[in-house]
Amino acid sequence: MRHLASCFIAATLLVSGLSAQFEFDQLPSSGQLIPQDETGYAPLSISGSIREYGWKTISLNLYRNDEIEPFSVQRHPLPYKRNHARFLFQEKLPAALVRYRAEVVLENWQGDLLTIATRTALYAGDAYLITGQSNALAKRHYDSDPHANDLQSEWVRSFGSSSDNPYAVGGHRAWGLADGETRYTPYGVGAWAFQLGDLIRHELQTPVAFLNGAVGGSSIYRHLRDNDDPTNLDTIYGRLLWRAKESKLQSHIRTIYWYQGEADGNAPGEYSANFDKLISAWREDYPALERVYVMQVREGCGVPDGSMILENIRQLPATHSEVQVVSTTALSGYDGCHYHFSGYQKLAGRLFDLILRDVYHTASIGVEVESPTVFSAMYSSTAQDEIILLWGPKGTQLVTQPDAELDFHLSDGAKVDSLTVSGRRLILQLDRPSASLRLRYVREDLSRILLDGSWITNSNGVGALNFDISIE
Repeated sequence: MRHLASCFIAATLLVSGLSAQFEFDQLPSSGQLIPQDETGYAPLSISGSIREYGWKTISLNLYRNDEIEPFSVQRHPLPYKRNHARFLFQEKLPAALVRYRAEVVLENWQGDLLTIATRTALYAGDAYLITGQSNALAKRHYDSDPHANDLQSEWVRSFGSSSDNPYAVGGHRAWGLADGETRYTPYGVGAWAFQLGDLIRHELQTPVAFLNGAVGGSSIYRHLRDNDDPTNLDTIYGRLLWRAKESKLQSHIRTIYWYQGEADGNAPGEYSANFDKLISAWREDYPALERVYVMQVREGCGVPDGSMILENIRQLPATHSEVQVVSTTALSGYDGCHYHFSGYQKLAGRLFDLILRDVYHTASIGVEVESPTVFSAMYSSTAQDEIILLWGPKGTQLVTQPDAELDFHLSDGAKVDSLTVSGRRLILQLDRPSASLRLRYVREDLSRILLDGSWITNSNGVGALNFDISIE
């Protein structure tokens, strides 16, 4: 399914006896978020042509919020060639909690003015993509939860529809307030995206836009690009890419959030190869891409005991330097598949800490924003009744909560009796000698899956990544 949009706006305007024929080939939409560059300014370009003689100048007037007087005025003479004059305005809008308005005004030789375009509610800020399955959709699942939309504001925005229906997506080309409570709707972004956006606008005083293209229950294979038609609206990938193009965000996306894997829990063998294809397509279609934050899924919701999907996700940074795997352990409110609002809210806080450091370069807490991940495991006694785990990143300070040892599993049935922390080293004391060649850290028992506590974290409370590794 293909949708083609005109690359320019052509019109004839008649107002109070004045008329003008004109066309725009660059003109923002009302409500649009214009991405800022590395200098903290968002480049605004407006261009086109006047197709009849008799106009002396053309002006761009820019206003802040509800101010009556413009803060910026550009006025250019119109150099006609055969009754045709081209114009170009370029301006840089400071990224801030400001609502901009743009007016394009013609003046004739008698001093009469004619406004040929007005664009209201323009914003300068940042934009992010979210995709995956239902925990990326992150619809509020419990009526008793606080409502994400209680914080709804003009500063957190979205474009188009997050619907999985190609006709609904192709028929919606407008900007609006981000919606954190619904899914497959206009401007739907999900609960944790909405919370993340609110943190950005509140703490950094910057507007933000999210495009969420997730589909519940979708395997990674369904997210792959149709290489013959990348914006094919019958595909998950194509619908999100189409919205990125239509919103003029495509070439400015620096960060993608990927929360998916439950649907591949029973067949994880092709996961890494499919992720290679997916991230390769992202690199091509989003040329500014710098970071990909990948949420590691948890057991339950299609991920059975012993599934290697958790380890496959944990290993993604080994082959993709832009990937940062984010733990979902130590999030509250897990029901075995999704989260209460409190869990999504906590995830938003973790992601905010990461982008403060990685995107905005303002955080000072260093490695403690990252999810601890194991580097190695080795028996440290001749009886093989003790194992030392080395964790990273370097500088991590581990913290163990009571009963955290119950989530370690050895293949021969030996149990972990106690845990001792020494910086980023974790010493596991076993109840007997073990000949196991592998060690798993994962919450398997249903009563523990639904438990909020008993985690291994760093000093910032970020939960450790689950793993399944060999013991040296």
